[in-house]
Amino acid sequence: MTTTTERLAGTTTSLQHYALAVIAASLAMQLVLAACGHAVGILAGVLTALIALGYAGFLLRNRDRLGKVRFGLLAAHVVTFAAVVGGYLGHFFLLAVSGNAAVAAPSAGEDFVMDPGWFGVVVGMPTFWLMGLLAHSLGAILGRGFEAPR
Repeated sequence: MTTTTERLAGTTTSLQHYALAVIAASLAMQLVLAACGHAVGILAGVLTALIALGYAGFLLRNRDRLGKVRFGLLAAHVVTFAAVVGGYLGHFFLLAVSGNAAVAAPSAGEDFVMDPGWFGVVVGMPTFWLMGLLAHSLGAILGRGFEAPR
């Protein structure tokens, strides 16, 4: 039988390993996109989906343990959001300040502020994901940080 302290240590270690893995995966994804001309299309979607599957797998393996640690599930959600969205935002920022055409508005007569693919990942995805993150945060706060029976 494990003590609460041992369970907490094991869970936080799992969360630390997950955080490092999702940050590394996000950086790798951005490097692949850079190597492929900075285009946000099918490849970006597939790579983002792979990270989402990794997140889902982590939650399936650790949901109960994380839910018994104060704000454990919320921490996993925040780390995933920050790594994925932060990766896209950082990539976009570097392209924008360097004047890279990959983020420019289409030139075929379309009246749009920027490349639609980049618009999706730097405006659309963060907006909708942040709404879910705020709802999750509120729920976690109302539950005093615990999301599973202790």
